[in-house]
Amino acid sequence: MADRKPFARRIIVHLGLAKTGTTILQESAFAYRERLLAEHDILYPSNGVNHFHFQSVVSDAPELLIQMRREGITTREEARARASEFLAAFEAELIETAPQTVLISSEYFSSMPPSEFQRFFQLLSGYAEEVWAVAYMRDPWSFSQSLMQQFVRDGRYGAPLRYGYCSGQVEIIRSAENVFGDNLVVRPYFGGGSLRTDIMADFCEVIGIPTIPERTTEDAAANRSIGHLRMTLIAEFNTLWPQFDENRLYIRSVEREAALQWLIDLPLRDRPLVLTKRQVDVIQTMAKDDMDYVEKRFFGGARLFTDYMVNETPPERDHTISLEKLDADDLREIVRATLEAQMIKQKKT
Repeated sequence: MADRKPFARRIIVHLGLAKTGTTILQESAFAYRERLLAEHDILYPSNGVNHFHFQSVVSDAPELLIQMRREGITTREEARARASEFLAAFEAELIETAPQTVLISSEYFSSMPPSEFQRFFQLLSGYAEEVWAVAYMRDPWSFSQSLMQQFVRDGRYGAPLRYGYCSGQVEIIRSAENVFGDNLVVRPYFGGGSLRTDIMADFCEVIGIPTIPERTTEDAAANRSIGHLRMTLIAEFNTLWPQFDENRLYIRSVEREAALQWLIDLPLRDRPLVLTKRQVDVIQTMAKDDMDYVEKRFFGGARLFTDYMVNETPPERDHTISLEKLDADDLREIVRATLEAQMIKQKKT
């Protein structure tokens, strides 16, 4: 691969750190991929909205990856064949389109260990003269809250649950920096309030093209936040019906997916899940070094995250995720929503 002429001038890797608008970016780029190619000579590979199988190509044990298990693949032979099929389709599209720039995106890239990250970079270097990476770091407060919601929805955590600072963003950024060096761009992402980031406008500015329209589907809608009561119910559900086995491997179950969807669709008049003063203070303390590093290294010293929560006045409230912590009104609302859902189901049948 090193002896042949690269297919493109550059590859831009979007490292989709969790809860930074990745699904919206992917769905928008995929929906307008023909326009990207025709107007900007940018190829967004068409063999997937999410290019997670690049990880499958460089993984030592692809059959253990969640993307493989979700496709029902459990053996190494099947996984290697699926990864080879993906890579062959990618190469064929490169040859056919001969783009100036290739844009690939996946949140799975951020989960790769250092050895896979290095092989990933070497793989891509065989296709382009330059390989760049773009990552968004979300403010630690809304990130911690949103990621914990996602972990509960994904079946990773059960009740009782008390959350604080979700670290990991800076670990991923440091790992990427070791591979991409100065070709890594890190941008701030704010998840709420007046500072909410327009991911499409910002990303297009970074790669130097006019903004493309935002396109969302049910996948993007599925990533939206859930309220306190729904999060409590799903956390309890995860404890009763685990999504992962004792080795933390994903268990594929159509029945479980249907039951989870029933909870997600439950017509709850939910209350918002908000950060308490204790949680804000804990995150402020634990995230300090991470914020200092990113602000100095990538934000030109601007204290974008450090100053974000200065004027906020979070409530004093216990937000432990557990049925035992719900009050009578909360429990009454769950009963009401459950009965309404059952009546709706009976009418449909």
